[in-house]
Amino acid sequence: MGTGIWNVYQQAGGDLVADKAFLDDLIERNALGQLPNGGFNKTLADHLDLTESQWRQLLDDDEKPNQPTFDYIKQLKNSYKIGLLSNANHGVIERKIPPDLRDIFDDIVVSAEVGLMKPSPHIFKLASERLSVKPSEVIFIDDHAEYLDGARQTGMKTILYKNLETLKKDMFQITTG
Repeated sequence: MGTGIWNVYQQAGGDLVADKAFLDDLIERNALGQLPNGGFNKTLADHLDLTESQWRQLLDDDEKPNQPTFDYIKQLKNSYKIGLLSNANHGVIERKIPPDLRDIFDDIVVSAEVGLMKPSPHIFKLASERLSVKPSEVIFIDDHAEYLDGARQTGMKTILYKNLETLKKDMFQITTG
């Protein structure tokens, strides 16, 4: 679902090092649903001296579902319950993922809807409860290493997503090892 807000921010001319505290705070407030609708994008556009439509276009260009990865997830669905856990505001999942791809998931946990966010172990426990599985039965996959820590604290196995081929190898090692 794109390369991530940080990469888009950097492509738009933002400085990830100098603006880290600003971004972390804004992302957290957005993920917990504490910003008004559209407030996240307006704040970022203003900070980058872009119009909202310029910022939205950059996001839209980046946020295309990774179809090969979704195809792999569909294959896993035959053997596993599949959940989606996202640090996101209300409506983001519906905007980013078309209905036919959302249907792959047995449950979707969105931080703004539950008042918790990764890497808090509480959101991982909630996700496993909603799937009716023990944390020790979960393989949590994320492209941010810092989010894996909270999952590990609950007893979940974790995979750092780098690309689809590496994911397949990592999944094979965990499920057969």
